[in-house]
Amino acid sequence: MSQIVEISLGREGLNYIRECLSIGKALSAAVLDTLDLTSGLITTFLPTGVASEDVLQFWSGGKLKEDPVYVERGTETMRFGRIHTTDSVFIALICEHLKFDRTAFCVLEHQMARPTDPWLIDLPARKLSDGQSLYYLLTSPPANQEAIERTFKGVASFRPPHIAFLGRGAASTLFDRNRVAPDDQAFKAIAAATDEVLVGAYDRESFVRWRREAV
Repeated sequence: MSQIVEISLGREGLNYIRECLSIGKALSAAVLDTLDLTSGLITTFLPTGVASEDVLQFWSGGKLKEDPVYVERGTETMRFGRIHTTDSVFIALICEHLKFDRTAFCVLEHQMARPTDPWLIDLPARKLSDGQSLYYLLTSPPANQEAIERTFKGVASFRPPHIAFLGRGAASTLFDRNRVAPDDQAFKAIAAATDEVLVGAYDRESFVRWRREAV
């Protein structure tokens, strides 16, 4: 796979993040209402050589290399494609954020699940429900890379794309209650403390990153 580089985005990236937040859950809505997203830096992570017009096609994949996989089925050989992703970069950003600051947090909003879904699996993160949606909290400590990876893989989705909120503050107090109302004001408190938003893009191949500008 070609080298992955961070690419600056303009208004198109901002519009994509807003669009994804607008179809997200309660925390997404709170971030959209609370943060001035126009004041942040917006980037994505893609291989070198991706055409600039393709970089802006956030809802379609094909940006990362596909490895052919052949499967024998009876007398036929079926060809499938295994797509590379930048999941390792997504996870590394979370790990780096949580590493040095005891007040740092990451909340992952589960876009595809409801609390009553029978297929839900236990993830190594604190869980919160607002009766309609699920959220997972990673903090430092005790989150380690394995816990971060397992939690991310448990919530990663295609459409709507997964969203992670990275910040600093007392986000854990909201998760002490296990269940809250969708209009709980603590969602706005987490939103106000958010420093970065990571939004899946390109059919799960990569993501778009918003972060506060340094003061």
